[in-house]
Amino acid sequence: MAKKYYWLKLRNDWFGDKRIKKLRSIAGGDTYTIIYLKMQLLSLKNEGKLFFEGVEDDFVSELALDLDEEVENVKITVSFLMKNGMLELNNTDEYLLTEVPETIGSETAGAERVRRFRNNKKALQCNTNVTECNTEIDKEIESELDKESNGETEIFAVSKDTVSRTDVQRVVEEWNSLAVYGLRPVSKLTSGTKRAKCLNARIKEYGIDEVLAAIERIKNSDFLKGNNKSGWMITFDWFVLPNNFPKVHDGYYENSTPQPQNGGSQSHVEQFADFARGWAGDE
Repeated sequence: MAKKYYWLKLRNDWFGDKRIKKLRSIAGGDTYTIIYLKMQLLSLKNEGKLFFEGVEDDFVSELALDLDEEVENVKITVSFLMKNGMLELNNTDEYLLTEVPETIGSETAGAERVRRFRNNKKALQCNTNVTECNTEIDKEIESELDKESNGETEIFAVSKDTVSRTDVQRVVEEWNSLAVYGLRPVSKLTSGTKRAKCLNARIKEYGIDEVLAAIERIKNSDFLKGNNKSGWMITFDWFVLPNNFPKVHDGYYENSTPQPQNGGSQSHVEQFADFARGWAGDE
């Protein structure tokens, strides 16, 4: 996946905020202020959210572990932030630093390269014709933009989030490797179509490695490859649907999955085949 850089944008009067002044004025205040800044940096990739994952007994202890700070200092900081509306509890395991979402900056690695080239262009002192010099740099910038559109950083949009083209291509290539089992390959995947949106959503939800692992599980399922009473075979469009993907991902159809003893009647996966077919038509 394309590398992305994040940064925290502090207002020039940030230290003049009365709440920050109050935090710094109490005993140990400078330490608490640093902890608050570290909390903001920790939350950047999650739009200001901090999560309790249950590694420690409580959120404060786990946060202290993440920040490499004393538990008592983190406890005082968290208490101050919550009291002053700077930290909110969204649910039992999710906290929001209320001011962070508006202070996050980010850019892809490719965008950073282009910005660097443009800055170099402004600063460059040419001994030859200035127009020729600028033309060469323009070509270099264009080359970097081509890398953006043809390489790792081209993306398909899914709501406010994105999935890299490289990940999409990896999934398609892995799926098409199943053609040796008679499964229909994907000939195209157009951004904005139902199949593209569903695939992007699965990558976003599970991560690229888990999606690839789910495709690998198909190889170990005679049922999904058509060895069932109806002859139904899994399709890509069926695979990426939100109600279907978890079953494949969790190994529901694998040959090793125990089947219920029901006196010769259809197994749970065979019963599913009748309504599974036709759920998702190819785009």
